[in-house]
Formats: sequence, C-alpha cells, structure tokens
Amino acid sequence: MRPIDPTHCRLETLLGALLYMMTAYRKNGCRRLARSIAAHLECLAHHPDAAEAVRQVAGGMCEEWKRASAGAVPDADARLPRTLH
Repeated sequence: MRPIDPTHCRLETLLGALLYMMTAYRKNGCRRLARSIAAHLECLAHHPDAAEAVRQVAGGMCEEWKRASAGAVPDADARLPRTLH
C-alpha cells in the first residue's frame, strides 16, 4: 500500500475515514482493512493540522494496527490488571 500524503487530505476527512474503518474492522476483522487503518494513522501522525498530542497518539496506534494487520493481536484480557481497586 502506498503511503498517504498528509498534505493532500483534510484532517476532518482523515478522522472520519478512520472512525468508519475502525467500526467496520470491529465487525469483520479484515487484515487488509487493518493495513489501511495503519496507513491512515501514519498519515494522521504526520498531518500538519493535527495537534501534537494527536500526532503522537496516532503514531503509537499505527504500530498497534500494523501488528493487527499481521495477525499479532494481543489478548485484551492479558492487559487488564488482576484486581481493580
């Protein structure tokens, strides 16, 4: 997949596409969709109109989605604390 140029898309369009794809991924778990989500997150991480905090979060999420697209999805229960206080 070719990288998405952050200067060629509006921030609002990018965020809308990400929300739509993440919702669709939840329904079908398609690895190609996960790769597309990772590419869009990478674009968001470099978007000139995004706040620094958003770019940092998007960069970290991009790596998670790249792993998901490769089939290495961590067990959600393993990340929960053993006890909640």
